[in-house]
Order: sequence, then C-alpha cells, then structure tokens
Amino acid sequence: MNDSEKLYEGSGLAKHGTYKGIKYFILDGRICPCAYIEVPSAFQNLKNLDNIKRKVSSKVNGGLTYEDTKLCFNLLEDTVVWGWDYGHFTDYCKLLPSPSGHKWTIDEIFQECTKAIDVLMIRTYVNKNLQQFYE
Repeated sequence: MNDSEKLYEGSGLAKHGTYKGIKYFILDGRICPCAYIEVPSAFQNLKNLDNIKRKVSSKVNGGLTYEDTKLCFNLLEDTVVWGWDYGHFTDYCKLLPSPSGHKWTIDEIFQECTKAIDVLMIRTYVNKNLQQFYE
C-alpha cells in the first residue's frame, strides 16, 4: 500500500512528529486528509499573530480551515492548533472522487506542514525581535 492509499483508507493518524520544535499531525480524515500544526502558548500573545496566520494560510492547500485549542483526541496541551484539509475542488475526495482530483501523499502533506512551520517560526522570530523596540 502506498502513501496516498494509506491516507484514504480511514485509519486516522497517518503521521505525526516534531519539526523545528513544533508538533504536526497528518490525519486521513475519513473523507479527505487533514493536517495540523501546533501554535505554542508562547506565540499566542504576539501582537501580529493574525498576520502570521494569514501568511501561514497562504502556504497550505486551500488555506487554514481549523483553529482550536485541541484536536479531537487531545494530543496537545496549552496550545492552539491550526489546520487545513485536502478536500477542495481540485483534490481527490472519497465521497465524490473526481477523475482529475489530486490524490495527496503523506510526504506531500508533510512538505506543506514544514512550509507552514517555517513561516510560523520565521514570522514569529521577526515579530518578537521587532516587538521589543515598541514596548
């Protein structure tokens, strides 16, 4: 079974780990895959967090579509979780398989997780360093 088949079989958690100190989760989502990254509590008080969120949203498939303090199975504590899905018009979906829909692999979704985390880390670093001049 290849990576894309694993994502569409309904098994739940397909991959998880830590990248640059930030946790990520890739779920099969039963209908379509979903990805999540944590936003640690230390980041949540940044004055420019909405701008950082918009920048992260521009780097992932379909933009950010989920924000909550936990995932359904409570893997994270004291963090906000940002997530996005792979069930858009140009994506393969189990309920409405389109012949031209892209069937994402775990590796492709992991690459989007790393892009999102890189943006979160870079923007947060820049914002924290600029914030000290205005306080």
